[in-house]
Order: sequence, then C-alpha cells, then structure tokens
Amino acid sequence: MRGAIPVLPLCLAWMCLLINILLPGIGTLMSGFLCLCFGKPRFSVNDSGHARFGAFCVNFVVAVSQLFTVIFCLVGWGWSIWWGVIMIRLASEFSHHVLYNFCLLLPCVTFIPTSHFMYHFYCTHYQLLPT
Repeated sequence: MRGAIPVLPLCLAWMCLLINILLPGIGTLMSGFLCLCFGKPRFSVNDSGHARFGAFCVNFVVAVSQLFTVIFCLVGWGWSIWWGVIMIRLASEFSHHVLYNFCLLLPCVTFIPTSHFMYHFYCTHYQLLPT
C-alpha cells in the first residue's frame, strides 16, 4: 500500500497533510486526484496514464477506508496523518533529487550541501578574459 503514495510537489504534499489532519481521508483522496495531473506514481516503473489512474484508484480506496475507520477509536485519523507525513517525506526526497540532478546537468555549477536544509550553488566555471 505504501507504494501507492504518489510523489507530489512539496507544497501540494503539505496541503494534503493539512487537509488530512482536519478531515481524515480527504487529503488522501486529493493526493489521488493530484497524482493524475502533477504527481508521479511509485508502484510502476513507467509514468503512464494507466499507472496514474491505478494510483488514483488505490488512493481512493485508502481514503474511503480512512474515512470509515475514523469511527473506530480514531484509527483512520492517525492513518491519514501518517499517510500525509509519508507524502511530505517523498516530496522532499524527490525535490532534493531534482535539485541534485539539475546541478549535474549544469557544468558551471557546483552543488554544495552546507546543512540538512540549506544548499548553496557556486559557479566553478570562469570565462577567460582576453589579455
């Protein structure tokens, strides 16, 4: 089931988590809808329409399950918060990979992580000036 959690942009993952905190299961349902347009499914090797629709279907079933299990000792509420936290972790990992790959594509930029949350870019390619 964890493979069905889509990789979303970080701002959308935060939005889904906040909605899951307020209305359990609705943020999970929104993540399924957002996976159709913006996200990437993780349980398929190819990023195709079928994989996106499959991720939506699994997220729909999970969202309905989260809604119905809220009645039983708030299990669904905890489950939906856990699902949202995983979405944020995946989104932050993906954004770091995209940032790192972006730096690998640019030959004049060096990627230097200075702390866990801060990254600095330094230009290492200097144009030679005529003498």
